[in-house]
Amino acid sequence: MTQKEFKKRSDEMRSAAAKAAESKESARKFLIKAGLFTKSGQLAKPYR
Repeated sequence: MTQKEFKKRSDEMRSAAAKAAESKESARKFLIKAGLFTKSGQLAKPYR
């Protein structure tokens, strides 16, 4: 990965993190999409 690619990915990740942290609901949606939480709001089995 070149420095330019790294910077682009890093900026994308920071943007996604900021968007996810805007509210409790956006954070919950992010964690569900990432597979860390179930739709009911509980931790997924691999993370218990």
